[in-house]
Amino acid sequence: MSTNADIIFDSLESHPLQNLTIVQLKKELRFRNLSLTGNKNDLMLRIVEDNIKRKNEGTLDELNTLRMQYFNDEETLSDRNLLMEIESLRKHVELLNNSATQSPLPMPPPSQIDPNIAAILSKLMETQKQFLERQANSNHIYK
Repeated sequence: MSTNADIIFDSLESHPLQNLTIVQLKKELRFRNLSLTGNKNDLMLRIVEDNIKRKNEGTLDELNTLRMQYFNDEETLSDRNLLMEIESLRKHVELLNNSATQSPLPMPPPSQIDPNIAAILSKLMETQKQFLERQANSNHIYK
């Protein structure tokens, strides 16, 4: 089953490719292992030339199947990476919460801190304090 993207990328003319961005064209060229250099017209022409070559060889339909597998695998990998990143951040927040309740980090004397950084740190500490208070209040509610 072909998607709209397959139909556009299987075009034997450059006109349907006009609506695509350079990023989309380069992504398709990268998938086909073709050169990514040149302006938009060069990129479109390279795809069209590859389509004509594949049509003559009888491999254009095979390209659709490979494209679907490639981009599905790419999305799955991206989802997996996001889940790993979320889990890593969750553990980091948990460590920060545990260390915040045990002992605060030592602060250098105020004269050594850039005023902009001091303002950011103050805001961060206030936000963390509010978060811990909410967490403590919600723990009391559920107990």
